[in-house]
Amino acid sequence: MPMFRNMSKDVNKGEKMVFRFALGPRLAHWIYAFAFLVLFITGMPKVFSSLNFVYAIFGGPAGAHLVHRIFAVIMIATVVLSATLDWKNSWKWGRELFDWKKRDWGFIKIFPKEFFGIHAEYPKQGYLNGGTKINSILQILCFFGFTISGIFMWFPNILPYEAQAWMYPIHIISVCFSTAVIFGHIYLAALHPNAKGGLQGMVHGYVPEFYAEEHHGAWYDEVVEEDKKMPKEKKLIMSYDEFCEETAAKEQQRKKA
Repeated sequence: MPMFRNMSKDVNKGEKMVFRFALGPRLAHWIYAFAFLVLFITGMPKVFSSLNFVYAIFGGPAGAHLVHRIFAVIMIATVVLSATLDWKNSWKWGRELFDWKKRDWGFIKIFPKEFFGIHAEYPKQGYLNGGTKINSILQILCFFGFTISGIFMWFPNILPYEAQAWMYPIHIISVCFSTAVIFGHIYLAALHPNAKGGLQGMVHGYVPEFYAEEHHGAWYDEVVEEDKKMPKEKKLIMSYDEFCEETAAKEQQRKKA
C-alpha cells in the first residue's frame, strides 16, 4: 500500500466507496462549523482591539454582538436538535466515545508518526478511532466551556460578581483551545495526504475503502458483513463508478428541485 493516499479521482478510481455519514450528521457538522466561524470572527475584536475593523462588516460593535448572539443560539440549537432528533445514533455514538479499548490506545501511540507524514499501521479501529475520540472529547469540553460561560456573560446578573469575573477567561480559553483542535482537525481532514477520506465522507456521505480499512478497520469489517444482508438499492458499499453515478443523479435531482 502506498505511503500516502489522496482523494484525487485517479486514486479513487478502482476503489470501493463505503457509506459512513448520513445526511443529518453531515448537515449538523457544517452548520456547527459555519456558526463557529461566525462566532470566532465576531468575537475576536472583543479580545484583540487591533481587529476592531471587523466591526465595520457588521455595521458596528452592536451589530457584531447581535450576530454573535444569533449564531450562538444556532450553534447550541444544532447540537441539541442533532442529539435529540437522532437520539438512538447519538446514544450509540456517545457509548462508543467513552468506551476505550486497547486498540484506541494503540492508535494514539502510533498517531504522532501519521500526523507528521510517516505512514503507520494501526490496530483495527471501530467507528470512532482513538484520535477521533480525543478530538470529540476535547470539543465537547470546549463546547460546554464557552457555551456555559457565554450564557452567563449574556446574562451577567445571574452570578455574583466574583464568579462572573471567571466567565470571561473561561470563555476565551475554551474558544482558543477549541480553535486549536479545529485547526488540527482541518489539517487532517483536508490537507493530510493519508486522511482526506474523512472530508469526502462529510461532503457525500461515503469514504474510500482504503480510508475505512486503514482508519476504522474493525468498523469496516462490520459494514462488509452488514452489506451482504442489504438489498441492492440499500447497499452500504459500492464501486467508485456507481458512486459517481449516484452522486450525479442526486445533483440532477437537486437542480430540478
